[in-house]
Amino acid sequence: MTPATKPLRLYTLPELEELTGVSRDTLDREIRDGRLKATRVRSRVFIRQENLESWVFACEEASDTPSTICRVPSRFRIVSKEERLAQARELRVRARGLAGEPGR
Repeated sequence: MTPATKPLRLYTLPELEELTGVSRDTLDREIRDGRLKATRVRSRVFIRQENLESWVFACEEASDTPSTICRVPSRFRIVSKEERLAQARELRVRARGLAGEPGR
């Protein structure tokens, strides 16, 4: 009789981007620096469920230090590029108003 095995759950980097809200560059850096364990099969990169969980737990433990690269994704809100640009425009308009410059 063989022991019951749990189904293997693998994530791709695009799936992790969507799931965690962490950028591809950050995921690549975490893998390269050895903080997130991954498996490469040809050009594809896979992360096992248990490795993802270990990484998230390590992030939670380390999140008290401000210099930590790895942050808990749920603490941040994902902002689209358009929203960032709108926020930047709004800040420029406010800055002009404070400086007494006419708005554009």
